[in-house]
Amino acid sequence: DTATHWVREDAAIAQAKGIMNGYDDGTFRPSQSLTRVQAISILARVLQLPAPTQSLVFTDVANYASATKQLVQSAYEAGLIQHNGGTFSPAKQITRAQLATMMARAYTYKTNEALTLTPTTFSDIATFHIDTQRAIEFLASVGIVNKQATFNPSGATTRAHAAKMFVRFMDVIER
Repeated sequence: DTATHWVREDAAIAQAKGIMNGYDDGTFRPSQSLTRVQAISILARVLQLPAPTQSLVFTDVANYASATKQLVQSAYEAGLIQHNGGTFSPAKQITRAQLATMMARAYTYKTNEALTLTPTTFSDIATFHIDTQRAIEFLASVGIVNKQATFNPSGATTRAHAAKMFVRFMDVIER
């Protein structure tokens, strides 16, 4: 289902690197929304996070597979996600702003570098927390997302957008 889709190359790279998988029926489902647990699992695989050293802090991932719980806990211990009262909302669609924030934290974790950014012209991010604005501007500054008039920060992240962003993210942290 990606043969003629704009994400074809990035989906193939993401699958080849083992960070995003297709489905059992052989599809990638590029238009499907990514969940929060899928996003953090991909990011944890990209970073090759170490195994967690503490017990699971999120009560709402208890019914997930052991490997998934470990990825979520490892991401928490690495500072990619916050406690938020003990819930993670794993099945909820991840917004573009949430993914940007996680990726910016992941960049800092991996490189030990402060975010470098140039102001963007995104007209729809001003009402978001300053850290979220900076994360979005950072992604645009390093080419993970395109500089456009709007970012659609509250919009759901599709598997296609995620594949493109994660492949570009890997390029940035490997520079």
